[in-house]
Amino acid sequence: MKAAKLRAARLLWSRIVDEFNPKKASLSMLRTHCQTSGVSLQEQDPYNNIVRTAYEALSGALGGTQSLHTNSFDEAIALLTEFSARIARNTQLILQHETGVTKVVDPLAGSYYVESLTAELADKTWALIEEAEIETLDRQIGPSATARPGGSKRSVSVAIPRSGSHRDAAFIANLASSWICVTILRDHEFRHHYRG
Repeated sequence: MKAAKLRAARLLWSRIVDEFNPKKASLSMLRTHCQTSGVSLQEQDPYNNIVRTAYEALSGALGGTQSLHTNSFDEAIALLTEFSARIARNTQLILQHETGVTKVVDPLAGSYYVESLTAELADKTWALIEEAEIETLDRQIGPSATARPGGSKRSVSVAIPRSGSHRDAAFIANLASSWICVTILRDHEFRHHYRG
């Protein structure tokens, strides 16, 4: 899902910028910076956060981000240490040099699932952008000028949470109840000895 979001953002950026007929083709290329999520880092058994950070970083790389920050695994319990900073840096280096993910422009191109998810996200977001333009015109020149037969208008602030994130909402709801070594598959005997 995360990689598809980045891919959809690139499509949308290009579509929007191209409407302004840019003099440089490079202006149509979206540049992104991603950071792994601090929300996913758990205090219980913090070494599992290394894996969480790695797959989040991989999602960013597969989505085509140009810049990436990986959080340290111990940020949920303390300020990062030299050791945890090294692990975070090495996570990026391993992804870059050992997987080859950065050597391919779009490593997920051709995947039916990812392509269809990307298209769905881009189409739904474009519909929201068009609705926002109509809302703006309504305020500027009056609703009669932009009335659409049978169309209902929604404000973007209402539309985005309702229609833009159904999959994410379900995914997050599932995650909230299934944190490995936190809520499920807990090792009650294990006590982590990490002290930073």
